[in-house]
Amino acid sequence: MNWKLAPDGLSAIKTFPDGSQESRMLEAIPAEELATALPTDPPTPEQLAAIAQAAQDKADAAEAKAYAKLAALKGMTPTQVSVWVEANVTSLAQAKDAIKTLAIAVSILARKL
Repeated sequence: MNWKLAPDGLSAIKTFPDGSQESRMLEAIPAEELATALPTDPPTPEQLAAIAQAAQDKADAAEAKAYAKLAALKGMTPTQVSVWVEANVTSLAQAKDAIKTLAIAVSILARKL
């Protein structure tokens, strides 16, 4: 029974004849056992797509956090947002800008559902 490296790169899994499994962090596996560990299975296309999407989500969230208008809204209470909209959204251009800011927030939040 050899250890098999886990996809996280930090742990390995050993499967016993009865089908039970043991998982350990690499540091906890004796070196002589770790030397014979089997490589992890290559990722499937679905796993690769999920990894790419997670990376994109993280990059998009970082970009949204850096968006000044969204950062300002983040610090407001619902009442403050309402007052801000009444005072600052008085033209079509301002309405489009406010909708764009809200759409960015919804885009990021929807990915967490």
